[in-house]
Formats: sequence, structure tokens, C-alpha cells
Amino acid sequence: MTTVPSYIGATVAVVAALPATYNAAGYAALTWTGVIGNLVQWAPIGDQSSDISVTTLAGRTLHSNGALDGGEVAFTYVFAAADAGQVILRANSNNNVGVSVRVTDPDGTVHYAAGVVANVADAERADGNYKGQTGVIRVNTAVVRV
Repeated sequence: MTTVPSYIGATVAVVAALPATYNAAGYAALTWTGVIGNLVQWAPIGDQSSDISVTTLAGRTLHSNGALDGGEVAFTYVFAAADAGQVILRANSNNNVGVSVRVTDPDGTVHYAAGVVANVADAERADGNYKGQTGVIRVNTAVVRV
């Protein structure tokens, strides 16, 4: 039987600093003290390209890939006041300070990116809901996969 890999056990760390170079060595040289605890969800990461479309008089629309955009990577975690990673996210929400993120998958694959934190907010207060927060990282670099 085939085993389907999962992301259970993945970790995400954040640091309020940008690497000297945007490659594996530059990111690895950062001091990664802010592992985000109680992480519930980390959205897909990777560039999306804009669509440049041209409709010709022949009645055919042609497409080309345009500018790359790392987009917004949404996250959700169970709130912990003293969690180092969460503190970094809350402290840098909406202030345009560059942050770097490191996503480590259970199989050892590592993904690095950098951007700014935005829109950290409390989760909805409703019966059956946990005390948590959501937000986004607005990615300004290509994702480096190691």
C-alpha cells in the first residue's frame, strides 16, 4: 500500500530580519528563534504570475506569463502570549518591517521566503471556537526550496 505524505509535524519559524542574500545560505545564516507554536494552518507558498492576454483579430486569445507575485500567505494559530514566533508576527503586523520565514516539512524539505506581516487579528469569538489569531505574510521574494 502507498503511504500518502502529510504536513503533520511541519514547523514554521519567523525572524524579524532579512537575509544578506536571498538564497539558501543567506536564509540559513539568520538566527531562527521564533518557531510559531500551536500553528493550525499555513497557506500555500509559491509565486503566481499575472496573465497577459491578447485577443487577436483571428478570434484567438493568446496568453503569456507576466510579473511574479508571492501573494499573501494566510496563517492561523492558537494564541499563546509568550510564544516567540507569535510575538514576532504580532509585533510586526502592518508596520512594513521585513521578516523572513522558514517552513520545514516533515520530510526535511525547507522553504524560505521574506516579506511583511499584515492583518494579525483575533479569531471569531463564538461557541465552539478556540482563542486564536489569523494574519498574512505578504511575500516579496521568490520561495527558496532546499
